[in-house]
Amino acid sequence: MIKYAGFSTRMVADIIDKTILMVGSLILDFITLPSGNNADEFWVRFIVTYIIVGFLYCPVMESSNFQGTLGKKLLGIFVTDINGNKLSFEQATKRHSMKLLSYLTIFIGFFMAGWTNQKQALHDQISQTLVLRK
Repeated sequence: MIKYAGFSTRMVADIIDKTILMVGSLILDFITLPSGNNADEFWVRFIVTYIIVGFLYCPVMESSNFQGTLGKKLLGIFVTDINGNKLSFEQATKRHSMKLLSYLTIFIGFFMAGWTNQKQALHDQISQTLVLRK
């Protein structure tokens, strides 16, 4: 029997992953810290680093044999294509990119997971992926 990951489990996994990305971005900024630092420069560097690290972290982890990010793995969930197969890097990148739509819809794209049979968010439907529980 297929067990789809619910909204709350996915939200907690996302919070864990966002925390990992923020800490990673801060560490990278600290390592590459230029002298004469001001707050505006810091925030611009932090946001750019966060986006770049996120675009590496999420698609690489979801298309690997882990089939999910560290947050998802900690909560026992994983990502597959619509047929239950491991994602390709291209499909994982598309899924990560489509999350932007879920954010731009004032998070309605995420809440859609609560009302679909397969608990798919907007970005899952567009990229034809499923988030499952073990």
